[in-house]
Amino acid sequence: MTITGVEVRDSSLAELKPLIRASFPLGLRASLAVASAIMPGISCTLALVDDRPAGCIIVRRGARQWEIVSTVVLPDYRRLGIAAALVRRVIDDATGADAEIVAFVRKSNRPSRMLCHAMGFRVEKVWSFPFCFEEILPWADHFVWRRSHKL
Repeated sequence: MTITGVEVRDSSLAELKPLIRASFPLGLRASLAVASAIMPGISCTLALVDDRPAGCIIVRRGARQWEIVSTVVLPDYRRLGIAAALVRRVIDDATGADAEIVAFVRKSNRPSRMLCHAMGFRVEKVWSFPFCFEEILPWADHFVWRRSHKL
């Protein structure tokens, strides 16, 4: 089942704070805060259902490569097409900017892996760190997915 009438619009990290607070464990929230402070080109896109936040995607936009830093969908809205709508917006914007997209997806996150595959991403490599703690480095043991704008 997919929700129709999802509004996807640009946002700011400040506007996303309640959504991030409700969705992420403390370690990942801290990582996102650090990433947003030190990474240039961060952009946020918010998905609304009935004028209520349902999900967001945070992207670092470089000149030729965009990196999906995080995609979040609140539990009540999962498996309804919210993440797909957010990723589709990034794909459309990146295509217009002639940029490729990279996504880092945890190996254990099967729904996100399936979404990446369905949206035209292909696994480029596995990124693993042997001695890390999930709270400190939440992207350990991830697949690195890439989507060319020329698809």
